Amino acid sequence: MEKLDEARAREERKRKAMKAKRQAQAKSAPRKAVPGEPVFVAAPPLASAELPPAQAVPAVQAKPAAKPAAKPNPAAKPKPAAPKPAAKAPDKAPAPQTPPPDLQARLKSRQEAEAEISALLDAREQRARKRLGLSFFIAVIVPTLCAAFYLAFLSTPRFLAEAKFVVRGTLELIGGESTRFSRDLSGLSGLTNNQEGHILVDHVMSQAVVERLLNKIDLYAIYHIPRRTPDSAPQQDPAIEKLMAAWRSMVHVTMDSVTGILTLDVQAYSAENAILVSQGILDESTAMVNELTARARQDRLERATKEVELARADLDNLLKQFEAFRNQQGTVDANYSGLALQGLVGLLRDQRVKLRAELATARASMGDDSASTRTLSNRLESLEKEIADIEAQIDGTASRDSVERAAVPQSLAEQEKLETQRNLVIERVSRAEASQSAALSESQRQQAFLMVFEPPFLPHIATFPQVRLDTLITFLVLFGFWCLVATYARNLRMHN
Repeated sequence: MEKLDEARAREERKRKAMKAKRQAQAKSAPRKAVPGEPVFVAAPPLASAELPPAQAVPAVQAKPAAKPAAKPNPAAKPKPAAPKPAAKAPDKAPAPQTPPPDLQARLKSRQEAEAEISALLDAREQRARKRLGLSFFIAVIVPTLCAAFYLAFLSTPRFLAEAKFVVRGTLELIGGESTRFSRDLSGLSGLTNNQEGHILVDHVMSQAVVERLLNKIDLYAIYHIPRRTPDSAPQQDPAIEKLMAAWRSMVHVTMDSVTGILTLDVQAYSAENAILVSQGILDESTAMVNELTARARQDRLERATKEVELARADLDNLLKQFEAFRNQQGTVDANYSGLALQGLVGLLRDQRVKLRAELATARASMGDDSASTRTLSNRLESLEKEIADIEAQIDGTASRDSVERAAVPQSLAEQEKLETQRNLVIERVSRAEASQSAALSESQRQQAFLMVFEPPFLPHIATFPQVRLDTLITFLVLFGFWCLVATYARNLRMHN
């Protein structure tokens, strides 16, 4: 653009100079030189490097200012040269007249001045072109050649290992459990894979993952960063700041917010190190994603364990009450005791029938005053009393003072109450133990994981540097900068 503008300006100056020259020649050539009438031509000063367009007109219009020795009448207006004699063809062409010597000298001096001005303009243009070419060579060509030499022979090649994966599993399984211990955690299922993906992107670029990888991989050696304190732990070395700067320039993680696909790009100075670092990042990312639910799963396990302990404590108290009840009743099972009493009453009633028959026979044969009759009568009375006591115990009408043990209905009611409580507590313990087992299984299982559908492959060609492309980019950037500076300098020079 600068060359084009300078060429246009140069052509414009030349065109104006030639126009002024033609005007001067047109005014002086048709007019016949009259002897005794001097002609003056004003030449531009030679000190100026350029001939301004406005100076060409005064050089030609300076003729009326020059007057001959004889002054004409002031009232008379100067008449222009009449073209009538030129319109008529003379019978004989006039002989050419030789201009005066002083006019020839002035014309010659004018031509020399124009030639000098043209030479000065050409020299100025040549100097401007040389300066422009020198600046282009220094500002564009030399840096481009240096960059090409560095990229081709001095720069260290970098290898890129790329992996693509998505987060699967997450927290839906925890929120979908039907136990009351997991209902409190159902709100956590609102976390989506996109949220976990954004968390993973921030985690990979953080210092935490670098410190974890330092326990497995020597990142200082991989990225050519010398350690300041080799005897200390890698995580406490002051050079870890330089390592983090290299990590942020070598490792990049991007995520597609629509599909949730994460892309991991890892660069290293060797193909094997690129694969090693990429695989280490994937392993640490899997552990980190699984740790997102570790707190909730651990809380669930602790609550299930506490519930089991409480249920077992209630069961122990109930069993102690059962034992005290059995000791008090003197029987293992009140139902069996009631059945035994009923059987005993039946046997006693059979004996009572036999005694009554024997008593009737004794009274008939020996009378009421005989010893056998009185014995049978006493036995029958005691048997009836025993039967009455047992029946009263079975019916629940006997008082606590009349019998040693409680009535059968009371024992059965107390036993049924204790058995119902025992069954409920046993069921509670069973549910708590089942919840504890499920929580333990969930805590030991990998809840969330990374599904890598495009694992990193061993690169065989270095992705950096690309000598041709990088050199072309360098040239275009420098060329654009040079164009801006050159245009600004030209405009500044024209304004000055």
